[in-house]
Order: sequence, then structure tokens, then C-alpha cells
Amino acid sequence: MPWRDLPERFGNWNTIYKNFDRWSKAGVWARVLDQVQAMAHQGGDVDWIASTDSTIVRVHQHGATLPRDTGDTVELQEVRRYEPADHAVGRSRGRLPTKTHLVADGKGRALASVLTGGQVADTTMLPDTLDEIRVAGPAAGGQGLPVKGEPGVAARARHRHDDPGT
Repeated sequence: MPWRDLPERFGNWNTIYKNFDRWSKAGVWARVLDQVQAMAHQGGDVDWIASTDSTIVRVHQHGATLPRDTGDTVELQEVRRYEPADHAVGRSRGRLPTKTHLVADGKGRALASVLTGGQVADTTMLPDTLDEIRVAGPAAGGQGLPVKGEPGVAARARHRHDDPGT
């Protein structure tokens, strides 16, 4: 939904956008997610049977061009060469998609997500997406994913990927 289409009862769309953007840049949304996940985990409410999936969104034509030194826009064929890697814009069948890879707990609640260009395969991103799971608190009943640095689900997935005999 475009910002301008927000219902008026929420207030001025521009103010909402500016607050959202400022909070996003300050890491507020990441901290909110961390706190909600930690509270759910401490309450034993996280179902560690995780699922993963991805979805693609098409980058709007105006969002996929970059200014040249001359002030003109970059041709679509040149976007891949000039687009910064952290923008997660890819090339697939002549379009410019972005893919969101997400891991959710057994109740469908997000545990981690990673953005990539749309041409990146889901299977290659599984270990990296699992590595992004950060849920604070002790593991309930010996379940849960390990903290960063410990061998765990992502390491085992990488091992299975590297060694076809396992």
C-alpha cells in the first residue's frame, strides 16, 4: 500500500512515513522484534519447528534507476553494474526483482529474514537465513537454535550441502 493511501484516521501519511523511516534507520523496529521474540521464547511460546519460504516483489521502474554523473538515469541494462549490493535488486527474466527469504516458527511468526536479488535461489540462502535467527533467552527444554558461534542448524545444513554423502 502506498504511504499516501493510508487511512486518514492514522494521521498525515508524510508524518507516518518520516517516523517509520527514522525509526527504521535508528534500529527501533529490529529492537522491537528482538524484544517480542525474547518475551515469547522466555514464556515458552516459540515453536521451534521452523519453516522457510521466500517471495518476490518487483522493483518499481523509478526505484531501479540511479543517477549518472551527468544527471541522467541509468538504463535498466546497466542497473546491475551500478546498483549497490545492499539494495538487493536482482535481474530475472528481464525484470528487477527483490526476494525476501524468511524463517518462521511453527506458529507462523517471523524469526529472521534476508533480502537478496530476485534471481538468488532459496536453497542457497537457507544457511544464511538460519544464521540470522537471534532469539534472546535460554533454550526451553533443550530446544531452540544455538547462539551465534555454536554449531547448529545452519552449520549442519552447510555440512550436508558441502558433503553429498551426509
